[in-house]
Amino acid sequence: MKKIILVALLAISACKLATAQETAASQETVELRSKRGVLILPKKGEYAIGFSADPVLLYLGNFFSGGNQAPAVDYPSGFSNTVLGGRIGNAFTGKYLLDDHTAVRARFQFNFTKATNKYIVAANNDGTANNLAPQFAEDKVTIRNNAVLLALGLEKRRGASRVQGVYGGEILLGFNKVKEKADYGNGMGANFPTPVSYENAYNRIPGADSTTSRWTEYNHGATFFAGVRGFAGIEYFFAPKISLGAEFGYTLGFASKKSDSVKLQAMNNTSGNAVEYEAKPTPNNSTGINNFGLGLDNFNANLNLHFYF
Repeated sequence: MKKIILVALLAISACKLATAQETAASQETVELRSKRGVLILPKKGEYAIGFSADPVLLYLGNFFSGGNQAPAVDYPSGFSNTVLGGRIGNAFTGKYLLDDHTAVRARFQFNFTKATNKYIVAANNDGTANNLAPQFAEDKVTIRNNAVLLALGLEKRRGASRVQGVYGGEILLGFNKVKEKADYGNGMGANFPTPVSYENAYNRIPGADSTTSRWTEYNHGATFFAGVRGFAGIEYFFAPKISLGAEFGYTLGFASKKSDSVKLQAMNNTSGNAVEYEAKPTPNNSTGINNFGLGLDNFNANLNLHFYF
């Protein structure tokens, strides 16, 4: 009788243990879903796109406060000679989930801008013009700014709730080039060795004769950037497959900027014609910049918004 009771107790204990293990296993595989049964967290094989959430939050704040500013994604026109990976904070992000807790990601910023400034100046006057009917000419300055910034990395995440911790590392590469070109309405020649031009035409370039030569092309030295960055942050899924998050990172990077160069226009005293020549760096001008360092980014606590699908 005692043996039967002992066997029964052992059987009951084994059943309870098996039930507990099944419950624990089922709890580990529970998937977080919305009230409508939609999965909230991203899964293996899904993609994501993201960008800075600051413009959207600004719009919502203006909406409830009576403002009417529409959301706009405003990216930097370029990047300075910096070693901080946070400069790419305002960029589009793409992700692909290798598994539920690992993703490869790419962030990129491609900016190609062209701006033209126009200046109205007095036309060259040979002394025969009618002062009561003055004539004018137009000077134009065109500025081209090309910037490419790219980050490739691996992202890991932890957590089973709406709040996910993210961390990982990435490689940063960048290039920035600015070029300015001036087109003058008044030509330079024997009759007009110093033609009327907009106010900065003759004093734009340090080290050049500011009374007899004017600039026609200004090439800002190209900047190259490379670095590695480690990051950590938080991502909160406030809706199914939609998250709001922020991250901080430390970047070890190197930036190199070449020296500027400029083309000038001036009179050739021998031929009596206007000529264009390239100015060389002078002792007072920088011949390039090299930066190397380690720094923390995202001091402004910029937020990002991601959509998974």
